[in-house]
Amino acid sequence: KVKQNMKLRHRNVRFLNKRENLNSGTIVKAKLLQNGTDFNMIQMPGKMIHTQTVAVQDFVSYSLRDYEKPARLAKEGMLPPKLAQMMINFTALVTGSTDFKGKTLYDPFCGSGTVLGEGLIKGAHVIGSDLDPKAIDAAEKNLDWLQKKGLTPEKIRKKIFEKDAQEITKEDFPIIIDMIVSETYLGPPCHNRVPAEQIKEIQTELMPLYQKTFERLNEILNPGASVVMAFPIHYYNGHEMPLPHLAKQLQELGYKHHKSLTYHRRDQVVGREILILEKK
Repeated sequence: KVKQNMKLRHRNVRFLNKRENLNSGTIVKAKLLQNGTDFNMIQMPGKMIHTQTVAVQDFVSYSLRDYEKPARLAKEGMLPPKLAQMMINFTALVTGSTDFKGKTLYDPFCGSGTVLGEGLIKGAHVIGSDLDPKAIDAAEKNLDWLQKKGLTPEKIRKKIFEKDAQEITKEDFPIIIDMIVSETYLGPPCHNRVPAEQIKEIQTELMPLYQKTFERLNEILNPGASVVMAFPIHYYNGHEMPLPHLAKQLQELGYKHHKSLTYHRRDQVVGREILILEKK
């Protein structure tokens, strides 16, 4: 009926969606935001919600930064650039600002430099460290590649060095750290379902690493600095198994807990619990 009514008004009508929400690629390919619109109708208890798409993610750029970068570490958690960008944005829940130009971001588990790269794109100075020399080499190659691609501002500083996060000191940092954004070591790869008892053993082994790292971070952070950190959250028989009492332990170490968020795909055995913290 909608199509009939629109045609009577001499409007070109094409209905693209019948079963599910359109993905970003379909919206862009069909030029819906230029020549049409994408409406969503969501049935809720007792009411219908109507929404209109006003923007879509730049999936081409995300894909470039994720799959075309020169150095990838097959055994690392493969933090998606989009999630790294979101985590940097989450610091605004502490600082109230999304202006990152001139700020300094530190990642103590930098891996191949995904968080550092997104920080550079936002105009922040970045410092990264990792205990794996292969990660340091990969991060340096990837950040240089981003700059050569023209995706980052020219006059920003970066420093990457090899060091265990449990051994960092104030002397490692030439300038004040405004924020820490990182994905911690998530534990050994889990490709199949892991028994609950084994998950508890993994979590028990990981907790000293996190505790020692945050004790060290205390030495380099000023009060009010924001910390956004991704920790492992395991899944067993459809149930979440987060690290027990994690937020409480970090509060005892001197961090105010603002919020926790979960990032998890259906096929993942290990997801991410993202904690947004503030140095007291």
